[in-house]
Amino acid sequence: MTTVALHAERIRARRLELALSEREVASRWGVSTAVLRSVEARRVDADLTLGQVAKLADILGLGLDEVIGIPTAPITDDSLAADVELLGSVLADIRVLVPVEGIAAALSWDLDRVHRALDELDRRLEPIGLRVHRLGHDVRIARRVTVASEEQLRAVWRRHFAVRSLAPVQARLLLQIRDGKVKISGNKDTEKVRLPELANAGLIQPADASTGTNAKWELTDDVRFSVLLGEL
Repeated sequence: MTTVALHAERIRARRLELALSEREVASRWGVSTAVLRSVEARRVDADLTLGQVAKLADILGLGLDEVIGIPTAPITDDSLAADVELLGSVLADIRVLVPVEGIAAALSWDLDRVHRALDELDRRLEPIGLRVHRLGHDVRIARRVTVASEEQLRAVWRRHFAVRSLAPVQARLLLQIRDGKVKISGNKDTEKVRLPELANAGLIQPADASTGTNAKWELTDDVRFSVLLGEL
C-alpha cells in the first residue's frame, strides 16, 4: 500500500482539463465514482496500491511523481494552534461554504497546511457541538447532530428575540414577507443567516406552493395574526 499523500487537487484539475467526467475516469480506472470522489476530496490515499496510483496517473497523462505528493515538514504544536485559531475565525466570520483552494491562496498556505488545520479545528469544535462540514472541495463550520428537539431550539430562539429584540433587518424581512413581496432584497447574509434565524425561531416557514404563491417564505400563524407585528 502507498503511505504518501496524493495530489488530490492536481488530479481533479487534470481531469477537468481533459474534460473527463468522474464516471469516465472511474470506469477506466476500475473503481467506483465514490472512490474517485474520495481521492479528489483528499479522503482516500493510503488504501490504494502503488499500481492503482500509477494507473490513475496514466489515465490522466501524468507522471507518477506528479500524482504522489511530497511529504511536507511537520507543523509544530504552537504553529498548528495559531493556524487553527486563524482558520476558525475566518470560517466563523464567513459562515458559508468556501473552497479549500481559496483559503490556501488567501492565507498563502499550501493545501496540506490547510487540511491539517481543518482536521484539528474539527477535533476542537466537537465538544461544543460544532464541526467542520466538508462538501466536495468546500468547507464551513456547521452544527453537529444535536439531541435538542425542534421545540427546544425554537424556544431558545424565541427567548433570544424576546430579550435582544429583532434586528432592523429581521424586522424588515418580516414586514416584506407579511406584505407578500416575492423578491426580498438582501444578500448572502439575508439568505444564509437572517432568514434561517427567523425560521429557527418559528416566526416564518416555507411558503405552501399548493396555494399558488411564488413567495419563498410566509409568516407562521401566530406571527401573522399578532397585533404587535405592525409595531416592529
